[in-house]
Amino acid sequence: NYPAALRALEGSINLRSLQGARSVPAREFFTSYMSTDMRENELVESVTVDRSQFPMDRTGMSFIELKRSALGWADVSAAAAVRVAKPDESEPTIEHARLALANVADVPPAVDAVPRELEGEPLTESAAEAVERAATAAADPSEKVHTDGEFKPDIAGTYGRRAIERAYDRTTADST
Repeated sequence: NYPAALRALEGSINLRSLQGARSVPAREFFTSYMSTDMRENELVESVTVDRSQFPMDRTGMSFIELKRSALGWADVSAAAAVRVAKPDESEPTIEHARLALANVADVPPAVDAVPRELEGEPLTESAAEAVERAATAAADPSEKVHTDGEFKPDIAGTYGRRAIERAYDRTTADST
């Protein structure tokens, strides 16, 4: 489920054709269910992520999914990236946080409320609850998106929260 990871990391998809090359931000690349901004004569050449946003010594990342069978589509996926100011602190302050989901809407949503809810503070229980509510609200399943859409908003909230919590836990100096 690379769409969620690319949305969370604010990546771009680099396309090439005989006419030339272009780069499309992930937020614009995925246009509707199983559709992209890729033109008929283009191929994906590579993807780009600006690593300066996510220095390895202060960043935690997480990708989790609910997948009921090895050969099937994931019901819900969540990708998160969290950068903290001082990872040596017991409760580091979040500087940058991103969360995106897949298979919960026609276009993989970035959960835009996450930076507003998290940045400038350590991850608290109330902030994690706000992330869960925001991820639940971001889910907009249709009958096209794999499996029964009725439970997807709640699962998206749970998995979005877990992804942020895991990413935050991975920012600390003693994380494994």
